[in-house]
Amino acid sequence: MLHSELYFFPILLSGLWFRIKGGLIAAIISSIVFTFHFFVLDAFDDVLTALISQILVFVSVGLFIGWMVERQERSRKERDVIKTKLMEERLQQRAINIELETAKKIQSLFRPKLPSLGPGSQVWAFSQPAKSVGGDLYDVIPMKGNSWLVYVADVSDKGLPAALIMAALWYHIRSEINLHEDVGKLLTALNKPFYDLVAKEGYFATVLIGRYWPETGKLEYANAGHPPPM
Repeated sequence: MLHSELYFFPILLSGLWFRIKGGLIAAIISSIVFTFHFFVLDAFDDVLTALISQILVFVSVGLFIGWMVERQERSRKERDVIKTKLMEERLQQRAINIELETAKKIQSLFRPKLPSLGPGSQVWAFSQPAKSVGGDLYDVIPMKGNSWLVYVADVSDKGLPAALIMAALWYHIRSEINLHEDVGKLLTALNKPFYDLVAKEGYFATVLIGRYWPETGKLEYANAGHPPPM
């Protein structure tokens, strides 16, 4: 009986080191050696039954130990994979946050330094994007005849795509203002190139634009789909 118990040591060690395959091979080798040993001792009345029972125990122990080790190894690998993915996601999120913070600083450059319009007139502006960056835009631009071009615009959607389109709209307006003194004609001139740029992707912008003369209080404005100004 003591000898039969000793056969479990190589089975256990092989299962721990080499998993199911090692435990099974060790169990088979132990069973073969034990068979010879068993018949030499001839210690049991029902030899065949006792032998088969012992061999089944060897094989069961080898398979069980190997299976347990493989299961733990799989669990450890799965945990390592999850940890690696979480770390990668954290690094990606950190990189995205840095990019968004940079984009936020760049977008602030598009907001004008609000001028003094002279006695009797004053201008204020404030914009708070729903995310780090957004598609809201405003500007105050000096024009001929002591007048000012003022506008607010809102690009559809939020976040970085809207911010990029906002920058394109800012550029288009700045490039066209000196060619069109009438604000209605200015919006008409802006519409086609801006449509060609963003419409296929499903984006659009609403604009409320006006030309203001502080000395007289005169205001001309045009609306491109924006909510009413008053």
